[in-house]
Amino acid sequence: MIVLEVCTIEEQHSVECFLYEKGLNAKDIHKEMFPVYCGKCLSCKVVHSWVEKFIEGHSKVATDDAQRGRPDEIVTEANVQWVEELI
Repeated sequence: MIVLEVCTIEEQHSVECFLYEKGLNAKDIHKEMFPVYCGKCLSCKVVHSWVEKFIEGHSKVATDDAQRGRPDEIVTEANVQWVEELI
């Protein structure tokens, strides 16, 4: 299995939405996502809160932070090294 090194929160929300639509519950969605995202995976609690949003009819996967222009990329060692090289 491939572990994704770079991912966005929005990407993970899209995966959550897809798996929710396939009929999985929050716990099973997290179980499916964790092997792929590993340490970058959203917590089970966050997955649960997004599943609640989907149940309520929320379909937009962009976070409020992303809409405000904040970065939605998850911090990784590679990102930190890249920024340090710029400085």
